[in-house]
Amino acid sequence: MDRQGVRKSLTDLQSVRKSTGVQTTVDITMVMDATGSMQNLMDNVKANALDLHAKIKAALKDKNRLADRIRVKVIAFRDVYVDQVPFIESDFFVLCENGDGDEVQFRDFVSGIHADGGGDEPESALEALHLAINADYSKSLQGQKARHIIVLMTDASAHRLDDRRRSTCTNYPQGVPEDLPSLQAEWESQMDIKARRLVVFAPNAYPWTSVSTWMDVQYVPSPAGVGIDSQRFDDVLKFIAGSI
Repeated sequence: MDRQGVRKSLTDLQSVRKSTGVQTTVDITMVMDATGSMQNLMDNVKANALDLHAKIKAALKDKNRLADRIRVKVIAFRDVYVDQVPFIESDFFVLCENGDGDEVQFRDFVSGIHADGGGDEPESALEALHLAINADYSKSLQGQKARHIIVLMTDASAHRLDDRRRSTCTNYPQGVPEDLPSLQAEWESQMDIKARRLVVFAPNAYPWTSVSTWMDVQYVPSPAGVGIDSQRFDDVLKFIAGSI
């Protein structure tokens, strides 16, 4: 489509929104592997924090889509059986035009996360996914449309939820399902079926090929053990836009 066609499509979308009064709120939970090999991912999130709103808007424009309100939350994970601080979780940050929202707080929060620890594979991504599923997402009110998008990024396999060590692990989160099928059931029952999306950037390893079969999931196979570079982070933004 040429630029004139894109402008026309966006005008049509804006006209539809004005005529229907429907506004779109987008909540994005970024579930990020914070182990040693993922420093490049942390650097990319930090580098894009202040203009992430503009980058998401640009990616949406490329797909002829709109969002009126964008919020971002971060859950960083390591290895619950190895690391003293296995999970780092933020509140939602509101991103606005011209940096008038919580962009600085978002950047500062991510800047405080250092990619280290984790030991050898696997890591505690499934426990972090449970935390993301149970985040405080915006409600779909009359005259509004909501999207609740979880983006999980890792270069490693994950611990099984039925690991025997969890019963004696003092750092283990409360309420985590006992196995992978139970986590799937939580995903399918806990989150708004009309709003939910899960985008997984992960290697071809346990449990990601199984997670890829869940409802409303996009799975993007990624190399193991090499992190996520700037090009892959741009792909993350495109997948976010495609999920709205």
